[in-house]
Amino acid sequence: MVAPQRYDWVAIRKQYLDGASYHKLARVTGAAKSTIQERSKKEGWPEEREALDNSRRRAGRDAEVYARNRNDHHTLP
Repeated sequence: MVAPQRYDWVAIRKQYLDGASYHKLARVTGAAKSTIQERSKKEGWPEEREALDNSRRRAGRDAEVYARNRNDHHTLP
């Protein structure tokens, strides 16, 4: 028989991808920090978070360039 899932791993993963530390996740969820680390490594969360962070940085830079270009067009005679 399969034991019931003890933690909401979908929510834990989402919080991790949003920037929460292992320490904070352990404190908030009651799961052991080592358990969260093991699961994240097994499922590739660190690589996923790095890719998301890179994407967010690119999006931020793109938004800045768009805003600058938009403002430049409004100042033309």
